[in-house]
Amino acid sequence: MDEDHIRSNNYFLQAQHFLSKYKNGNLITGAETYKIYSTNPPKTATALPQGQFMDHYSTALNIENSAQVQFYHKSKLVPGAESLPFEHALSFLKPVFAHLGGATGAYTGQDAPTNLYAASGIGAAPVICYESIWGEWVARSVRSGAQFIAIITNDGWWENTSGKDQHWIMPSCVLLKPGAGFVARPIPVSRHLLTSAGILCSKVNGGLKPRLNKILT
Repeated sequence: MDEDHIRSNNYFLQAQHFLSKYKNGNLITGAETYKIYSTNPPKTATALPQGQFMDHYSTALNIENSAQVQFYHKSKLVPGAESLPFEHALSFLKPVFAHLGGATGAYTGQDAPTNLYAASGIGAAPVICYESIWGEWVARSVRSGAQFIAIITNDGWWENTSGKDQHWIMPSCVLLKPGAGFVARPIPVSRHLLTSAGILCSKVNGGLKPRLNKILT
C-alpha cells in the first residue's frame, strides 16, 4: 500500500466502509506499506530502476471515520527475514529467508516507538509480532501515554503449530521483566486482546475502557 495514496486504496476504502457503522470506531490493523521518493531520498531508501527510491515498511495502521490515517512502522525487525546485516556479504542467504516468508532485509523502521490515538484521546501502543519480546521498547510507549497495548500478529503464518500460542503467552511474561521500569498484573481479556505492562482493559457497554495500574519507576 502506497502511504502517500492510501486514501484511494481499495483495502482502505473497505475498512472505512466497515467503520461507517460505528461513529467513534477505530481499526488498528497490520499492512505492508511503502513510500516512493523522486528526489532527496533518505539513506534507508532502496534505488528503483526508474531512478526513484523506495522505503518498505511492516506497518500498523489506525483507520477511523475520517481522512485521518496514522502509521507506525515496525522497528524491532527480525534478523535476516526483515533486516539483513552485512547485506552484500550475506546476500546469498536471501532465498533462505524468503522461503520463511520474510522480505529478506527490505524493511525500514523508526528510531523511536510512537502511539496511535483515537479521536477520543485513547492511546494504543502498536506492537508488531516480534516486537512483543522487547520489553523496554514497549515500556517507552506506555511511558509516553499509551493506555493499552495492541499486539498485531499474522497467526496464519504459523499454520498448525504451537507458534501462535507461544506468541500469545510470551508478551505477558516478557513485558514484566526486570528493568522494564514497571510492575504489572497481566489480565488476558480475550484471545485477541492481551493486557499487560500496567494496563487493564475491560469491556464496558460494548466499548473498551482503559485503566492504568500503579506504575513503579
